[in-house]
Amino acid sequence: MASREERKQKIIAERQRQILDAALGVFSKKGFAQATIAEIAQSAGVAEGTIYNYYRSKYDLLVSLISDSMDTERLTGVLEQGASAGDTALLGPLIQDRLNIGFDNADRFLVLMSEIYHDASLRELYSEQVAQPILKRLENYLESSVSQGAFRRLDTRVAARALMGMVMGMAIIYMFEGETSVLRKIPRDEIASELAGVMLEGVRKS
Repeated sequence: MASREERKQKIIAERQRQILDAALGVFSKKGFAQATIAEIAQSAGVAEGTIYNYYRSKYDLLVSLISDSMDTERLTGVLEQGASAGDTALLGPLIQDRLNIGFDNADRFLVLMSEIYHDASLRELYSEQVAQPILKRLENYLESSVSQGAFRRLDTRVAARALMGMVMGMAIIYMFEGETSVLRKIPRDEIASELAGVMLEGVRKS
């Protein structure tokens, strides 16, 4: 039987999910600038004050949506485990995990990123709360793998951004190509393996 604290946390998680789903719908329909907290509350079926119990502002809500779409908490756990192991075998599963999220949320992600692109304050928040923490953990994983001899010496700052950019770019191509995309016909584990091979070995014949 769940404890009182576990039940409380479950209720909080469900309420946050309810608010985030409503916010995504309102942002997609009206755009971030025109959307209001009152409209989001109405769509979520909660009082306006309830939203402020979880999110400080409309800006904080949008950044939380991005972080939720990228499942940064799960990524953090995977990368911290990989950093301690310095294991090249992590790269394929890591890429596949990010591809699954990117492919499954491509349309949602592009709506949110479009809003961030057009708002300097949102870009700053996104960089501070989402992008930079992810990049730092990628760098730590790569640095650990270099120090343990699994990877050659490289500029981990560039490599981390290349890895993140590659996965984001694949998600964009997946959406833009639509139902005819070859990426929808190839098993995702094969795509991830191919990308990991490019990262680890390049494309030049040895």
